Amino acid sequence: RSGGAVAVLDLDLSQPELSPPGMMTLSVVRSPLFAPMSSSSQRDTFVEGRYVGQVTGRDDPGRYVAAIRGLLGAYHSLEEEGMVLIVNTEATVKGLGAELVGAVRDVVSPTSVIQLMGSTSTCDDDGSGWDVMGYYDDVKCHVIPVVRPAHLSCALSRTRILGEYFCAPLLPSSSRVNLSGGGNIVDPRAVLSEALASAKPFCISFDDVGYGTLDDGVIAQNEERTVLEALNGHIVGLCHCPPHDDASSVSKRGGRRVVVSASMTEDVRCFGLGIVRSIDLVKRLFFVVTPLSVDDLRARDVNLLLGGSISVPLELLWRGKFASQGLAYQACCDKEEEEM
Repeated sequence: RSGGAVAVLDLDLSQPELSPPGMMTLSVVRSPLFAPMSSSSQRDTFVEGRYVGQVTGRDDPGRYVAAIRGLLGAYHSLEEEGMVLIVNTEATVKGLGAELVGAVRDVVSPTSVIQLMGSTSTCDDDGSGWDVMGYYDDVKCHVIPVVRPAHLSCALSRTRILGEYFCAPLLPSSSRVNLSGGGNIVDPRAVLSEALASAKPFCISFDDVGYGTLDDGVIAQNEERTVLEALNGHIVGLCHCPPHDDASSVSKRGGRRVVVSASMTEDVRCFGLGIVRSIDLVKRLFFVVTPLSVDDLRARDVNLLLGGSISVPLELLWRGKFASQGLAYQACCDKEEEEM
């Protein structure tokens, strides 16, 4: 009934299939996936997103579950009837990871469960852990052994995904930097970082967006300057925050610091990531690099820059031809143009 399309709820914050790290997304896929998706292909399949700003739901289970509820609500509102929903969970199912899988089960209510078994055990040292055959009593369970290719660390996989997301649209077709293969990224000429540093950023007034962070330590200090320092040179979620009773909402023209509670995550939609290239505190401007277009930002009514714990990988930072040039991510904070 859905014309061969399937809905994919990607809940893997560390190494997602259909989005950059730190995001959870609902996508509609209409053709087979044989390779990692480009940022443009991700936008073609994208339906809804939530920004958690972590590489695992174990760091903030309440926010993680709230995001799932929001995305599941978007799935139920899809106009195409009979569309199958595939849920990609996090790979770690030990300890709290097993509890998160249980939370996903309770929210999603699956009819079938498939466990892909690699060479790494899903059980803890004491034998406890996640056993799909003994965990579900009322659904069909399948265990499939998987032969995995050469192992990539989680950190390297995230770097590859972020490099593909931010840099691939900026690279010439003749670029020899391979972002989708195995092994370390080989980029001796700093093609990735130079392309990103040379990208034209969007210039966004403080009056047009709200801004905040999901870092509890920064939030606890309750200082605007500390929040801005946390955002400067870091990855942010490009979000739309509706009026909400649980915290200060973002007005139509923005211009205010926002604390996004865990419960608000269900309603705060995220449409992609950006890098705050720099902040001008004199003119009150954010400079943001993102693969999203002007039309994307306007159509989605992005009104909130939301920081998390996802940092720009070292491979994507440009230090110039000489070490004395320093990083290209700086900020003007007063009339003397002191760096932040």
